[in-house]
Amino acid sequence: MVNLTNFSLHPLYHVRSFHTTVSFGKDEIEHVVAFRQSLCYYNSERIWIMKKNDWILIAAVLLVAAIFLGIHFWGDDSEWVTVKVSVDGEVFGQYPLEENQTIEINETNRLEITDGRANMIWADCPDKLCVHQKAISRDGESIICLPNKVVVSIVGGEEGEVDAVTN
Repeated sequence: MVNLTNFSLHPLYHVRSFHTTVSFGKDEIEHVVAFRQSLCYYNSERIWIMKKNDWILIAAVLLVAAIFLGIHFWGDDSEWVTVKVSVDGEVFGQYPLEENQTIEINETNRLEITDGRANMIWADCPDKLCVHQKAISRDGESIICLPNKVVVSIVGGEEGEVDAVTN
Protein backbone atom coordinates (compact mmCIF):
# COMPACT_ATOMS: atom_id res chain seq x y z
CA MET A 1 0.00 0.00 0.00
CA VAL A 2 1.17 3.51 -0.73
CA ASN A 3 1.90 5.92 2.09
CA LEU A 4 0.05 9.15 1.24
CA THR A 5 1.34 11.21 4.16
CA ASN A 6 3.73 13.15 1.91
CA PHE A 7 0.92 14.37 -0.34
CA SER A 8 -1.75 16.97 0.28
CA LEU A 9 -5.32 15.91 0.99
CA HIS A 10 -6.81 17.39 -2.17
CA PRO A 11 -8.82 15.00 -4.40
CA LEU A 12 -6.32 15.51 -7.25
CA TYR A 13 -2.58 15.39 -6.73
CA HIS A 14 -0.41 17.66 -8.85
CA VAL A 15 3.04 16.76 -10.09
CA ARG A 16 4.98 19.60 -11.67
CA SER A 17 7.64 18.69 -14.25
CA PHE A 18 9.50 21.63 -15.75
CA HIS A 19 6.70 23.85 -17.12
CA THR A 20 3.89 21.28 -17.17
CA THR A 21 1.45 20.36 -14.41
CA VAL A 22 -0.16 16.90 -14.56
CA SER A 23 -3.10 15.91 -12.36
CA PHE A 24 -3.60 12.38 -11.05
CA GLY A 25 -6.53 10.77 -9.27
CA LYS A 26 -6.11 8.73 -6.04
CA ASP A 27 -5.98 5.41 -7.88
CA GLU A 28 -3.14 6.63 -10.17
CA ILE A 29 -0.96 7.89 -7.31
CA GLU A 30 0.83 4.52 -7.02
CA HIS A 31 2.40 5.09 -10.45
CA VAL A 32 3.62 8.51 -9.39
CA VAL A 33 5.15 7.10 -6.21
CA ALA A 34 6.88 4.30 -8.13
CA PHE A 35 8.24 6.85 -10.60
CA ARG A 36 9.41 9.04 -7.73
CA GLN A 37 11.18 6.17 -6.02
CA SER A 38 12.91 4.88 -9.14
CA LEU A 39 14.05 8.04 -10.94
CA CYS A 40 13.71 11.10 -8.75
CA TYR A 41 13.68 12.38 -5.22
CA TYR A 42 10.73 14.08 -3.59
CA ASN A 43 10.77 17.64 -2.35
CA SER A 44 7.56 18.31 -0.37
CA GLU A 45 6.01 20.26 -3.27
CA ARG A 46 7.49 18.95 -6.53
CA ILE A 47 9.26 16.04 -8.11
CA TRP A 48 12.58 17.38 -9.41
CA ILE A 49 14.47 15.55 -12.05
CA MET A 50 17.74 17.54 -11.90
CA LYS A 51 19.05 20.46 -9.90
CA LYS A 52 21.03 23.44 -11.17
CA ASN A 53 24.34 21.91 -10.02
CA ASP A 54 23.58 18.74 -12.01
CA TRP A 55 23.23 20.83 -15.18
CA ILE A 56 26.47 22.67 -14.39
CA LEU A 57 28.31 19.37 -13.92
CA ILE A 58 26.96 17.97 -17.19
CA ALA A 59 27.90 21.18 -19.03
CA ALA A 60 31.44 21.07 -17.59
CA VAL A 61 31.94 17.43 -18.60
CA LEU A 62 30.64 18.12 -22.12
CA LEU A 63 32.90 21.17 -22.41
CA VAL A 64 36.00 19.19 -21.42
CA ALA A 65 35.05 16.41 -23.86
CA ALA A 66 34.53 18.96 -26.65
CA ILE A 67 37.94 20.50 -25.98
CA PHE A 68 39.69 17.12 -26.16
CA LEU A 69 37.81 16.17 -29.33
CA GLY A 70 38.66 19.52 -30.89
CA ILE A 71 42.35 19.08 -30.13
CA HIS A 72 42.27 15.53 -31.47
CA PHE A 73 40.46 16.25 -34.74
CA TRP A 74 41.42 19.82 -35.57
CA GLY A 75 44.75 20.18 -33.79
CA ASP A 76 47.82 20.77 -35.91
CA ASP A 77 49.71 17.51 -35.56
CA SER A 78 51.77 17.98 -38.74
CA GLU A 79 54.80 19.05 -36.68
CA TRP A 80 54.90 15.61 -35.04
CA VAL A 81 55.37 13.66 -38.30
CA THR A 82 58.94 12.40 -38.41
CA VAL A 83 61.07 10.02 -40.42
CA LYS A 84 62.86 7.56 -38.14
CA VAL A 85 66.02 5.94 -39.54
CA SER A 86 67.42 2.85 -37.83
CA VAL A 87 70.64 1.02 -38.70
CA ASP A 88 71.18 -2.49 -37.32
CA GLY A 89 68.35 -1.98 -34.79
CA GLU A 90 69.74 1.29 -33.35
CA VAL A 91 68.22 4.69 -34.07
CA PHE A 92 70.40 6.60 -36.54
CA GLY A 93 68.24 9.74 -36.48
CA GLN A 94 64.79 11.29 -36.64
CA TYR A 95 64.02 13.99 -39.19
CA PRO A 96 60.91 16.16 -39.75
CA LEU A 97 58.94 15.13 -42.82
CA GLU A 98 58.09 18.75 -43.73
CA GLU A 99 61.72 19.81 -44.14
CA ASN A 100 63.27 19.04 -47.55
CA GLN A 101 66.69 17.40 -47.07
CA THR A 102 68.98 14.60 -48.18
CA ILE A 103 70.37 12.25 -45.53
CA GLU A 104 73.48 10.13 -45.99
CA ILE A 105 73.12 6.92 -43.97
CA ASN A 106 76.51 5.36 -43.07
CA GLU A 107 77.79 5.87 -46.63
CA THR A 108 75.62 2.91 -47.70
CA ASN A 109 72.25 4.55 -48.37
CA ARG A 110 70.92 7.99 -49.30
CA LEU A 111 67.45 9.10 -48.20
CA GLU A 112 65.71 12.11 -49.70
CA ILE A 113 62.84 13.92 -47.97
CA THR A 114 60.90 16.20 -50.32
CA ASP A 115 57.33 17.51 -50.36
CA GLY A 116 56.32 15.53 -47.25
CA ARG A 117 57.53 12.19 -48.65
CA ALA A 118 60.63 10.11 -47.87
CA ASN A 119 62.30 8.13 -50.66
CA MET A 120 65.47 6.03 -50.77
CA ILE A 121 67.33 7.42 -53.81
CA TRP A 122 70.60 5.47 -53.64
CA ALA A 123 71.97 2.32 -52.01
CA ASP A 124 75.15 0.29 -52.50
CA CYS A 125 73.42 -3.05 -51.94
CA PRO A 126 73.39 -5.55 -54.87
CA ASP A 127 69.61 -5.88 -55.35
CA LYS A 128 68.57 -2.21 -54.73
CA LEU A 129 65.05 -3.23 -53.70
CA CYS A 130 64.90 -0.33 -51.24
CA VAL A 131 65.51 2.15 -54.08
CA HIS A 132 62.62 0.68 -56.09
CA GLN A 133 60.11 0.96 -53.21
CA LYS A 134 57.61 3.83 -53.42
CA ALA A 135 58.05 6.99 -51.36
CA ILE A 136 56.48 6.88 -47.90
CA SER A 137 54.46 9.57 -46.12
CA ARG A 138 51.93 7.91 -43.76
CA ASP A 139 52.22 6.56 -40.24
CA GLY A 140 53.53 2.98 -40.16
CA GLU A 141 54.92 2.90 -43.71
CA SER A 142 58.55 1.86 -44.08
CA ILE A 143 61.41 1.30 -46.50
CA ILE A 144 63.77 -1.53 -45.61
CA CYS A 145 67.23 -2.30 -46.97
CA LEU A 146 68.07 -5.80 -45.71
CA PRO A 147 71.72 -6.07 -46.87
CA ASN A 148 72.64 -2.79 -45.13
CA LYS A 149 70.23 -3.36 -42.18
CA VAL A 150 68.58 0.06 -42.70
CA VAL A 151 64.95 0.69 -41.75
CA VAL A 152 63.25 4.00 -42.60
CA SER A 153 59.78 4.46 -41.11
CA ILE A 154 57.22 7.23 -40.62
CA VAL A 155 56.17 8.05 -37.05
CA GLY A 156 52.99 10.09 -36.48
CA GLY A 157 50.71 11.70 -39.05
CA GLU A 158 47.95 10.10 -41.11
CA GLU A 159 47.36 6.39 -40.72
CA GLY A 160 48.12 4.20 -43.69
CA GLU A 161 45.45 2.48 -45.75
CA VAL A 162 44.30 -1.01 -44.79
CA ASP A 163 45.75 -3.68 -47.10
CA ALA A 164 43.41 -6.50 -46.07
CA VAL A 165 40.82 -7.45 -43.49
CA THR A 166 40.79 -10.85 -41.77
CA ASN A 167 38.21 -12.53 -39.62
